[in-house]
Amino acid sequence: MAVIAGFSLVGCAGSSGILPEEASLVQSPFDNYGDALLAFEEVSVQETTLAQLFNSGYDVTTFPNVRSLSYLDLIARFLPHDSITFADLDPALRACLEARLSCRGYQLTPSHVEQERVGSVMLDVFNFKRTEIKTGWQAEAIFVLHDDVVVYKLWSGTQRVSETHQRTNPLGPFQNLGGAFSGAVSSVVN
Repeated sequence: MAVIAGFSLVGCAGSSGILPEEASLVQSPFDNYGDALLAFEEVSVQETTLAQLFNSGYDVTTFPNVRSLSYLDLIARFLPHDSITFADLDPALRACLEARLSCRGYQLTPSHVEQERVGSVMLDVFNFKRTEIKTGWQAEAIFVLHDDVVVYKLWSGTQRVSETHQRTNPLGPFQNLGGAFSGAVSSVVN
């Protein structure tokens, strides 16, 4: 009973210090979205070599979770369906893909995303109401190289991740008993 009273006081205070927190960070030389984008913009198409790419912060040998892309992977990415034709592609990208084995790409995804549960500890623990806040940034940089020279680059990302997810279960811990009950009944009947 004392434990429940203690949880009630913490829940009433609105403190979320004992609720789980989670962080997803891809280690990279970039502290924020702006740094990652600036380094990306400094890579010059038709000039930057693979060695220079390493020095820009996008070192594909040390950057975590780098995805190496063969020319077949690049074709699947840039020609995902029939409405985009080979003629629609950037000429340098097209020439690279035609070269086949001397064409390759790298996909790098620097990010820093934190997730925190906030709100009443009591409502959260007993599954009545759970609120999660996700903040941070995430990006994706793709570099296409033909004979170790960057011929095409592509950037996408979210400069400011700010999401709030809230789930409410009016019956709290009893909310999902219907599924468990029907599963137990069907196993007994069968």
